[in-house]
Amino acid sequence: MSALSLSNVLTFAGSMALQLAMICLLPMTRGYTSLLPTLVVLVCMNVGFWLFARVLESGAPLGMLIPVSATMIPLGAIAVGVIAYDEPMSWTRGGLLLASAGLVGLASRF
Repeated sequence: MSALSLSNVLTFAGSMALQLAMICLLPMTRGYTSLLPTLVVLVCMNVGFWLFARVLESGAPLGMLIPVSATMIPLGAIAVGVIAYDEPMSWTRGGLLLASAGLVGLASRF
């Protein structure tokens, strides 16, 4: 299987979606004291990491996947926080977030 096959891209997208779901559901666990949300978070985390490992095992480049996931998950978590949890989004916070995502992207090129 080639490193950038459609199967790998879809598996990677599923992994990112599950990891983002895990992060977004953490407040519902109430510090891991609420059983059902805690179980959902643990399943999302483990299946998401397993999918990520499967993509790496198939030969996809680690140097590409880590920077992409390092930018997608925080950006997605902040977007969900602002949209779903009504967290404030200042221009400073947004600018710093985009700058850090840009720096991760730039660092992955070297």
